[in-house]
Amino acid sequence: MENNFRSFFERKRFDLKNGIFYQGSFTQIDFEQKYLTLRKEEGRLYADELVKNLPFVPFDHPLMNEWKIRRRTTNKLISYLKEKKFQDVMEIGCGNGWLISRINRSLQNNCCGIDVNEYELLQASKIFSNDMITFAHADILSQDFDEPIADVIILASVIQYFPDLEKLLNKIKGLLKPFGEIHILDSPLYSEGAVRSAKERSMNYFSRANQEGMNSYYHHHTWDSLSGTGYNVLYDPESGWERLKQVFIKDSPFPWLKLIA
Repeated sequence: MENNFRSFFERKRFDLKNGIFYQGSFTQIDFEQKYLTLRKEEGRLYADELVKNLPFVPFDHPLMNEWKIRRRTTNKLISYLKEKKFQDVMEIGCGNGWLISRINRSLQNNCCGIDVNEYELLQASKIFSNDMITFAHADILSQDFDEPIADVIILASVIQYFPDLEKLLNKIKGLLKPFGEIHILDSPLYSEGAVRSAKERSMNYFSRANQEGMNSYYHHHTWDSLSGTGYNVLYDPESGWERLKQVFIKDSPFPWLKLIA
C-alpha cells in the first residue's frame, strides 16, 4: 500500500531527519518549552518503555485511573474506525505518538502524527516508526496543508491549544478526502455560562505549577463555537444513561464528536 502521507511531505519538500518530516523553518520554541515544563511537573513525560505500552500502565502508576479512561476511549475509537475501513488516518497533536501508533497497529493502515512538540515527536519516531506511519513537525494551519490527504483526522486532547476552533476545523475539513471525518475526543467544551469559572480554574492551576505563561496557550472553547459545523455526538458524558453508568464504570468526562466533510 502506497504511503500517501509520506508522498505528500516529499512533494511539499519537507526535510526528513531522525524519522520526522520537518516543515521548513517552522519553530514553536516558546510554547514547547512551557508545555514540556508543565508536562514534567504533571508527571506526563514518560520513559520509552512506558510509552511503548500506552494506554496500558502499571497498576501502581500515579495516573493509572486516567489511563484506564483513555484506554476505553481508544478502544471505542478503534472499533469505530475498523468498521468504517478507513485507509489514511491523521492525528493532529500526536505528542509521543502512542494513540496514532495504536491505531496503526490495530488497523494496519497508513497513519500520520503531526505536532509542534519536537521533543515528544522524536520519542514517537524512535519508538513507533515503520513503513506505514509518518511523523511531521509542522503547523497544520500553514499554507503547505492545502489538499485532501486523509480519510480521518483525530483531535484528541488538543483543541484547547488552538485559539480559534472554527478556523482550525474549517482548515482541516479541506484536508479530508470525500466522505472523510473529523473526530474530537478527550477535549473540554463548555457552556457559555461555565467559561469564566473554567478560566479561573486554569489560571489557578498554572499558577500553582509556576507556569503562568501557559495561560496564553490554553483556550476554553464553547459548544457555541461548533454551531453550524453539523457535528454528531457519539458519546455524551452528561446524558442520563452515561451518568448512570459512571456509578459503576468510570468513563471519559469529555464528549466524543464527529464532523463530516
